[in-house]
Amino acid sequence: MQEALKTGLSVSRLVIWLILAHDVAFKDWLSPAPCLGRKGKIAIHIKLYWGKDLMKIQTLGLASICMILASCGGGEEAEPGVYLGDEELANGMTISEMIEARQDGFEDIGGAFKTINDELKKGEPDVAAIQSAAATVESLSQDVGDWFPEGTGASSGVETEALDSIWEDPEGFEAAIAKFQTAASGLNTAAETGEVEAIQAAFKDAGATCKNCHDNYRLDD
Repeated sequence: MQEALKTGLSVSRLVIWLILAHDVAFKDWLSPAPCLGRKGKIAIHIKLYWGKDLMKIQTLGLASICMILASCGGGEEAEPGVYLGDEELANGMTISEMIEARQDGFEDIGGAFKTINDELKKGEPDVAAIQSAAATVESLSQDVGDWFPEGTGASSGVETEALDSIWEDPEGFEAAIAKFQTAASGLNTAAETGEVEAIQAAFKDAGATCKNCHDNYRLDD
């Protein structure tokens, strides 16, 4: 598309002055001819008048229009990316189902972290609530590694914040998951003691491992 525009419009820089007919002495702007693109349209305006280089300019103008219309697919917008969400994965789930399950799992982890954080802000934290939430975090952390099968990235056409770096750097991602799992286990162990200070320290460590993953493998909010 860009190459065609450069070739067809290089002389006039997107505003084309053409002479298209011998029997027209002068006319104002004609209706724009839309050239479609995903983020907008470029209007090609034509002005008709007499000139000594009539035939030469006419030929150039017609050739330019033909090239532009061919590039634009006859005035139709470009098709969106291919949607692969209904494709089945090796685990029997479709790509869209897997991404949804992954998002649900992280929402549950986030909810558990919020519970712990809210309780630790209180003068007298509900230790039982913290223990339940910490157990949830550890349990779900063991499944995280199965939530990212090949093909469940943004190229699937399904909305996801998972970056391609997850599959481009599998060893680094696996190491990040392992750190999170270790920290989640430590948080659960600390919660079981009921000691608030120990829970606070373990909670801070777990949060740091989450941030590490988000910084490297998740799309910024």
